Amino acid sequence: MASVIRDVRSGTLKLKAASLKYQVPATTLYRRVKSEKNVNEASSKSLGRFKSTFTYNQDIELAEFILEMESRLFGLSFKEVGNLEHQCAIKNNIPNSFNHNTGLAERGWVYKFLGRQKNISLRLPEKTSASAFNPTNVGNFFKLLGEFDR
Repeated sequence: MASVIRDVRSGTLKLKAASLKYQVPATTLYRRVKSEKNVNEASSKSLGRFKSTFTYNQDIELAEFILEMESRLFGLSFKEVGNLEHQCAIKNNIPNSFNHNTGLAERGWVYKFLGRQKNISLRLPEKTSASAFNPTNVGNFFKLLGEFDR
């Protein structure tokens, strides 16, 4: 596709002739030739009109951080995940469409993130009763706290 766009832009081929020769719809070729993007960007294919804010690896890293927080008995709420996503985008200078007034990612974005990361489930914190403070639970807590201090 890049070579076709290059040929039409340079004038080597007419749009209709290139469309017939390479079996590309004329409207698609016209749109890509007329775009202000460079040849490589104009020839790349993307699904939908929205671009992902984070790369695949950044998405995985955020999910690992959320799971790490959960393993240290500090589970995040839905709103806190939205705040985390917004802060991560701002600190890494990643262009985003998040709400800068509230400092949160949109609800739809968080739902899509959670849909991609099946191993994360957000829950409201449970109230703790005195019966939860048994020797086993207290021992596990201090074991995790000791790992955190290292």
